[in-house]
Amino acid sequence: MDKQSRGGAVLVELLLYIFISIIFCAMIYELLYFVIARSHRIVQKIDQDINFFMAIDYLRQDFWWHSVSTATISEDGRQLVFVERIGDQTKTVRYIIEKSGDYYQLKRVANNGVNVVYTSSKQMYFYAPNEKIWAINIEGYDFEMVNLVPADVREQLKIGNQLPYFLVLDR
Repeated sequence: MDKQSRGGAVLVELLLYIFISIIFCAMIYELLYFVIARSHRIVQKIDQDINFFMAIDYLRQDFWWHSVSTATISEDGRQLVFVERIGDQTKTVRYIIEKSGDYYQLKRVANNGVNVVYTSSKQMYFYAPNEKIWAINIEGYDFEMVNLVPADVREQLKIGNQLPYFLVLDR
C-alpha cells in the first residue's frame, strides 16, 4: 500500500471517528437536556404544591388562632373579612382575591400592610354553603372552615388551646 492510499484510509477513519463522536455527544446532550428539563418541571410542581398547601394552612391558622368573630364573605365571593385580636390589639383582616393580568392573587390586608398569600392562574373565590361554614375554592379544590368564633368552639369542645380534631392535618 502506498503512502497516499494509507493517508486516505486514515482520513476516512478519522472522519468516521469524528462523525460517531458527534452522534454520541448529541445523544448525551439530548439525554441530559431531557433529565434537566424534567427535573426542573418536577421541582416547579413541588414548589407550587408546597405554596398551595401553605396558603390554605396559613388562612386556616390565621382564622383559627386569631379571630374573635365569625367570617363574613362578600356577595361576589372576592372577600373574606373577620376581626382578630393579637395581644391587646384588635383589627379587621380582609382576604381579597384580585385578578392581576392572567393570574388571580389571594391577598391578606390588615392595618400593617398587604401580603400576597397565593398566586394562581385558576380562578379562586370564597363562598358559604351555610351560615356555619365558610369555604374557599382554590386550584379547583374546596376547603371548608367552621364559621364560628374559634374561642366559643374551643370552649364547647373543652379542648383548651388545641385545634379541634376535624381541623388537624395529621389525623
